[in-house]
Amino acid sequence: MLNSFLKDSITYAIPALLSRGIGLFLLPIYTRYLSPQEYGVIELLTILFAILNILIPLEITQAEARLLPDAKMKIIKKQLASTAFWFTAIGFSNVAVIIWVHSTSFSLSLFGSEKYNLDLRVASLSMIVNALFYVVQNHLRWCLLARESAFVGIIYSILVAFISIYLVVVLKLGVTGVLVGQLISGMLALIIGITLSFKNIPITFLFKFSKLKEMLVYSTPLVFSGIAVYINTYIDRWLINAFLGVDDVGIYGVAYRVALIPGLVMYAFQMALAPLIFHNYSKNETPSNISRLFNYFLVIILPVLLIISLFADDFIRLLTTEQFYSASELVFILCISIVFMNMYIFFPGLGIKKLTSRIAVINIFASTTNVIFNIILIPKLGIKGAAISTLIGSIAMAVLYYYWGNKKYKIPYDYKNIILSLIILSTFILFFNIFEFNIIQLILFIIVFISMLFFLLFSSEEKKEIFDRLSKINIANK
Repeated sequence: MLNSFLKDSITYAIPALLSRGIGLFLLPIYTRYLSPQEYGVIELLTILFAILNILIPLEITQAEARLLPDAKMKIIKKQLASTAFWFTAIGFSNVAVIIWVHSTSFSLSLFGSEKYNLDLRVASLSMIVNALFYVVQNHLRWCLLARESAFVGIIYSILVAFISIYLVVVLKLGVTGVLVGQLISGMLALIIGITLSFKNIPITFLFKFSKLKEMLVYSTPLVFSGIAVYINTYIDRWLINAFLGVDDVGIYGVAYRVALIPGLVMYAFQMALAPLIFHNYSKNETPSNISRLFNYFLVIILPVLLIISLFADDFIRLLTTEQFYSASELVFILCISIVFMNMYIFFPGLGIKKLTSRIAVINIFASTTNVIFNIILIPKLGIKGAAISTLIGSIAMAVLYYYWGNKKYKIPYDYKNIILSLIILSTFILFFNIFEFNIIQLILFIIVFISMLFFLLFSSEEKKEIFDRLSKINIANK
């Protein structure tokens, strides 16, 4: 399992790195050609798609993930995959018609202006294509076609970058250019993804009502959980829009985009770990392997958090213009929020035992906590209050996933060294905030921090294995 994880995590990290990297690459372009209000419109359309992608397909891809490994016959696997695809297509097509017909009214309601009605129509088409691309990419993942899933992700990211730059910078189409870029890129990547599915379990014109019912029985409870996760992730932007306006949504969205840097690590671990857990959870060595992978995760993510705490202001100034500079004070808070929000991947007990109703309870509690604090803190602290509220909700979610998940599927975590690692991180951050250092000194301190984590979290056997590999590399170079 460990070897498969390392191979797949690297495979998934490449498109994640490209996706996040292109997102950051596009940020200085968007913030120079789009106003905070226009960027806020894109942010709201993005999170509108996120909720529709939960409500319309009823989380059916999650059902495919769970049922596909248990299906013995290839025709049943084809029925599951194809039914999920066409169910999503039908649902989003109906919603697109509604948005198209009432685009002016929706524009006024969402953005306080009728001028974005064309953008809503383009967005409705883009949502259909990107929802289906999401289904196909996940299908490749559930089939353990990591390279193929990564490949279509890379293609999509590259296309979005080049097409959007041309439409926004050269043709100066603004918000419309961004949305058209997503539409065209999604269509091309979708075609490639469907073609690649024929290497294992092809997506065809099959549609089986019995399989739809079976999948929805599993996935429907997850919709409530998904809504709760959505609220915990995105309610801050909707409430910022309600209390402060679209401009502040744009500034907050920029901060969130930069804060997604740790999301690269989370994404790679999540994409590689989830399928392997479902395929290997019954093996005796799996719990200890998950514990070891969590230590690997800490060795990577904690230095990333340390670097962001030091250079958040520099990142924002490098990537944006003056009208977005206030986003810098939010970045570190949102980084920690994103890490906690995705910690559930290391507490898989509830998913393994199919306790989807318990998962829903956790997510509903966390999202309710988030909403309450947002309503209290945004009027008092502005967008910083939203970031703090998101952090509180994310911590609540992680704690509950750990508490109930570890009861159902015990994982032997090394609590002593984990806590000590967090104390060391907090000490370094406090130290850097009290005293001033030049860049060379900061780099040296970061290297020291990484070394401390390495000796603290890796076992003697793992250290020996790493040193042996490094020795072989040195010998080969000589």
